[in-house]
Amino acid sequence: LARTFTKLIKTPSRAHGLAAKVALTRRGTAIPTEALGGPLVSEDGVAVMFTAEDDRDEVHRRLAQILFDQPDSHRLIIVPLPNVGGPMPLMAMGHEGPVLTEEYHQIREELLAIPNLRLVIFDPLQSFAGGDVNSDPAAGTMFFAGLARIAAETGATTLVSHHFRKSNHRITSPDEAKAAIRGTTALVDGGRWSYALWDVEQDEASTICKKLGVPCERDAVFRGAVVKSNWPVDKSVRVYVRNLSTGLLVDRSIDLAIRVDRNDDLMQSLVAAVAKAAASGQPFTKSGANGLYDRRSELPGELVKFSKHRISEAVESLLAAGKLVQCMAQGSHIKKWLDVPDGEFALGVGDFQRGSGVPDGGEK
Repeated sequence: LARTFTKLIKTPSRAHGLAAKVALTRRGTAIPTEALGGPLVSEDGVAVMFTAEDDRDEVHRRLAQILFDQPDSHRLIIVPLPNVGGPMPLMAMGHEGPVLTEEYHQIREELLAIPNLRLVIFDPLQSFAGGDVNSDPAAGTMFFAGLARIAAETGATTLVSHHFRKSNHRITSPDEAKAAIRGTTALVDGGRWSYALWDVEQDEASTICKKLGVPCERDAVFRGAVVKSNWPVDKSVRVYVRNLSTGLLVDRSIDLAIRVDRNDDLMQSLVAAVAKAAASGQPFTKSGANGLYDRRSELPGELVKFSKHRISEAVESLLAAGKLVQCMAQGSHIKKWLDVPDGEFALGVGDFQRGSGVPDGGEK
């Protein structure tokens, strides 16, 4: 993780684990610790976390579960607000609009006094914002301006956790995750980048767990990706699976990719065939009249000889690894058309073309 950038992260509680990793990281480590899809900077530094939802005993219980080593007590500082007076707003509404509070300035001064500060976490956002950051853009802008100042003056990553808005619609892509972030758009615009984590449907979760050989429990599998960034970054969608011993989500994307890439050339050919069909306006589906097996004569090379079961297994592996996606076309209520993540159907702008491959009437 790069330093000096304010971030907004939506997460099922990964903040404790991130703070612990930063506190345990050592300068010159040969194999860096990873978090949120990337390596931590190999430096000795201090992590500070302000948590409004967990008291001291709960913090100790969580850390006992996730720590793989004992960090220096001066490098991991966690402030449980329930034990020190409750919520601590960093921003409030004044007579002329939102202002930074006295508590903000006190915290800022204390953070500036910590040498080698690397990470500051406020968890969750709502407990530290006295104004209505969910509907007032000015309040959201002021809140993130305060965090940006802390990041700039301390040189530390300044991170705040937040939640999605409640909805019956299941998130299936980074764009949908970005749109689902609760509150005014200033909450996304104010941070340098945002990372989102969203759960997957149970059928897909079961498939992923089966491939990895791990038990599949409720809320066990999530996808994650950078959904907003002010500079070029890796925006690939990653697969996270919960470690049942610690409760932490672990990035298993590489493990899934290895399972897919055992027949790498054939899998790449299958992805290319799906992409070509979608780009020509005649996309495949997993099964049925437009299924890959029924239209296997359109597939290249050895893929023509694949059995129905083998094609189905290959598609499931590619979907689990994020190399293929299922899309909903205009006028449809079912996600069934196959495409690559950056294809026209995946982006919602694909058009059907008449001709061999798509039945008369297109998407019906």
